[in-house]
Amino acid sequence: DPAVALRIATQACAGLAAAHAAGVVHRDIKPENIFLSRNGGEKVIVKLLDFGVAKIRQSRDNTSAMTVPLNSMTSSGEMLGTPLYMAPEQFDGAKHADAKADVYSMGVTLYAMLSGAPPHANSKSLLQIFRAVMTQSAPPLSQVAPWVRPAVIFIVETAMQSDRDARYPNGAAMLAALQ
Repeated sequence: DPAVALRIATQACAGLAAAHAAGVVHRDIKPENIFLSRNGGEKVIVKLLDFGVAKIRQSRDNTSAMTVPLNSMTSSGEMLGTPLYMAPEQFDGAKHADAKADVYSMGVTLYAMLSGAPPHANSKSLLQIFRAVMTQSAPPLSQVAPWVRPAVIFIVETAMQSDRDARYPNGAAMLAALQ
């Protein structure tokens, strides 16, 4: 149901906006890392999980509200994330992942919620996924999920732009569009 998908995506973007505001890039947004729970009543609460490969940006004056590891847990050239949900620039290595990469992954996640599968789910290997993400546009959401309103399609397509500068700059901007 598009209304349910939008409620989930809106809450997930609120969490992503908070992470980005704190200088944290998740780097692995996907359906498996979005948890639905209930708070005492019947209201569903969405939580972002698995910040295990997150990147924490340290401020210029070396102060941070968060504890930053002394040693990086990842190598700068390492590829991190789940290939079907990764932004094109993430295939060049972990150092290229920023808030815009998270926005791309959130767009793919919303695409999957609305259509039933991520755009390149038919790819059979990592190489095929890489080639598809780098060279092919996603099948138009209007064709794979014709029940989705054009305004929602626009948000998903904006989030999933191959050109980083054409995407929403961060979770807060995508959240504002969804609201």
